[in-house]
Amino acid sequence: EATVISDATPNSSRRRSATFWTTLRSVALPKIIPTAGRDTELDYTVLRLRSRISIMQSRFQMGIIGHPIAHSVSPSMHQAAIRALDLKGYRYDPILVTPENLESFMEDLRGDEWLGVNVTIPHKEAILSYLDELDSDARHIGAVNLVLNKNGKLIGKNTDWRGFLQSLHEDGGLTDITRSMVILGAGGSARAIT
Repeated sequence: EATVISDATPNSSRRRSATFWTTLRSVALPKIIPTAGRDTELDYTVLRLRSRISIMQSRFQMGIIGHPIAHSVSPSMHQAAIRALDLKGYRYDPILVTPENLESFMEDLRGDEWLGVNVTIPHKEAILSYLDELDSDARHIGAVNLVLNKNGKLIGKNTDWRGFLQSLHEDGGLTDITRSMVILGAGGSARAIT
C-alpha cells in the first residue's frame, strides 16, 4: 500500500503518496491481472546466503513477504506505479519467507535500505511478536499486513479492513454495511473484517 512511501520520508512525500496510490489504481491495476504470478520471487534463504539482503541493489527496498508468494499481484502493481512515477532507487519484490525464516528476515528488515514490507499468508499473525509497535487497528485486529521500518524500529499496521470497506463501497455499491454477510476464511484478512 502507498503508506509504505508516505511514512518513509517527511511531509513532502505525502503528496507523492497520494500520487502513488492514484497511479496504482489508474495505471498499474488494469495491467497486472494478466501478469499475476509471473514475477520471480526472491527466496529469502538464498538471499541470506548471498551476504544477507545485499543482492537487492536499491536505496529504498519494499516488498511483500509470504509463503507461498508467487500468486501475489502486489509486486506487479507496485513496480508499475514505481515505473510510472519514475521513482529512482525504489524497488518492490515478492520475497518467499518461510515460517522458519521469519525471525531472521525481521532482523534484516531493520536495515537502512528497507522502507517496509506488506505481509501475507501465513505471517499476518505470527509477525506480531517481532514488532516494536502496533497501530491501534493492528492491536485491535490481532493481525498485520504492513510493516514500516522507521530508523530500525518496526511498526505494524493493518490496512486490510479499510481496503475491504472501500471495495464494498466503490466496487460493490454497498452503502449499508450493517447487513449480514458471509466471510470465507479464517486468517489475518478475515480477522480484519469481522
